[in-house]
Amino acid sequence: MDQQLIIKKIVSLITFLLVMGVILGSIFFSQIRANFISLVETISMSHPIIILGVLGSFYWMFSDVPRQMIKFSQSKGDLKKFWEDL
Repeated sequence: MDQQLIIKKIVSLITFLLVMGVILGSIFFSQIRANFISLVETISMSHPIIILGVLGSFYWMFSDVPRQMIKFSQSKGDLKKFWEDL
């Protein structure tokens, strides 16, 4: 396998796990929910240019996550199939 492809898959997997951790953590743990709300409030108090930069980078980093969630649900727990589909 190409080394660049492996690195891209690893980065995609890490972002998927981060988003899923925040989503599940926000549902089950109030401290994670409070930290996330505090982060959003802190970012919104900054200058508009910083907000646009942060939002743009979040969009760029996490734009593949919905597709990865669909692939994960379609793999039905088969992690090898999920890894090949990334």
